[in-house]
Amino acid sequence: MDTGLGETWEMYAHRDGKGGFRHVFGRKAQVAMTGPAEIVPVTVTIVPEPDNTHWAWLDYVYGEWNNLAPTMIWESLFQLEMCFTYGMQAEIDLGRGIPVTLLVQERTK
Repeated sequence: MDTGLGETWEMYAHRDGKGGFRHVFGRKAQVAMTGPAEIVPVTVTIVPEPDNTHWAWLDYVYGEWNNLAPTMIWESLFQLEMCFTYGMQAEIDLGRGIPVTLLVQERTK
């Protein structure tokens, strides 16, 4: 299974007040729906643990990664696991995707 290691996306987020980021989405409007804080552009990169700052889900189609950006981006594995009624392992076993570790950094451009 392709893990997308090293793949990068330009996304948007709110600063969390502790030097990190919350509410990471591909569109500014999605971030805006989570609250009135300043929206900052970020770069999201799939990295190995322990270099990560976030966890996310990569959707698979017919057992293969479809090159879409990661979804359900959270600061912890526990938060990501809560998104799945029957747990992530059930979805992994069905070939629907995999969890990945991300590094989220502010874009300077």
